[in-house]
Amino acid sequence: MDRDDKEIEYAPKGMFPEDDDEYVLEGDLDVWGRDSTSGYVWNKPTTTWWSTGASTFSGMWGSSSATDTDAIRLNRHKSHLDSLCKVVAPHIKHTLVFGQTDTAYTNMETGRIVIDGSLLKQSDSNLDITCGLAIHEKLHVVHSKPLHKWMKGIMNSGKRITYGERELLHSICNIVEDEYIERQLSISCPGYTHYIEKVKDHYFGESSKAMKDSGHAFTDIINTLLLLVRYPANLSDDRKKQHAPHIRFFMDELKDGIKDRESTYDCITNLWVYMKNVWKDMAEEDTGEDEAHDKATEKADEYMNEILGDYTDMGLPLPPAE
Repeated sequence: MDRDDKEIEYAPKGMFPEDDDEYVLEGDLDVWGRDSTSGYVWNKPTTTWWSTGASTFSGMWGSSSATDTDAIRLNRHKSHLDSLCKVVAPHIKHTLVFGQTDTAYTNMETGRIVIDGSLLKQSDSNLDITCGLAIHEKLHVVHSKPLHKWMKGIMNSGKRITYGERELLHSICNIVEDEYIERQLSISCPGYTHYIEKVKDHYFGESSKAMKDSGHAFTDIINTLLLLVRYPANLSDDRKKQHAPHIRFFMDELKDGIKDRESTYDCITNLWVYMKNVWKDMAEEDTGEDEAHDKATEKADEYMNEILGDYTDMGLPLPPAE
């Protein structure tokens, strides 16, 4: 996958042995049975002592006066966010700063958490969202180091991995890991899942970019995986129909894919190998729909051999036979 590739037409119909039209996917496709009314948050409590107002911590901490500068206001919020992260896992050290980007991220080597300060700069009403961002990133510090080490091991295995394949692996790791760590929060600090719900509503609401066609067929499939994991209700009927074979595969892998750490490795590996071969298939020259269907059907065995070959090349155990 080259960085300069700008446009892919579409995945040839029939690239899998099954014909796309045979798939009918309806309703909520959440494989884990989360509550869709709470933003697909794990085990959200029905009541908590801190969720009695429109903004959980804004009421607890007091509102800002008109004379407060942004710097003073943000600094006060930062102290409380830092304290909140310490409560999530007191034994795991971290540092927290506000960044200038519209996303949050964590340095896994140092435990440095960077969250979007612009949300609070705009309004204190965004405080719950920012709390959720901070908690989410602290969860990465607590839980994601093994995955980070595992991913670096694949990158440095000596096998030829292209830039695009690295980016693809990184994207799939992020998607699966985000759900894995939030599931852990529901076990260790279930009261704080309220804030995760606010974050999901903010990033995966009706205006989510992942819901829109990107203009690139491969990117749209990645976004379908993202929505299936993070907010299945936002998968449109059209996308369910268009990506039905892919969704079936994703659902099979995800169902048991986050039950423990080892399962995440298997799930991510299977999704990565699958998507690498989807990319390869889509990158082939378009030969017309009927011809592409016949060609794909004829090479079904070859396609599966390529997938198994990838496992062998990377020194990974072959997946169990169905």
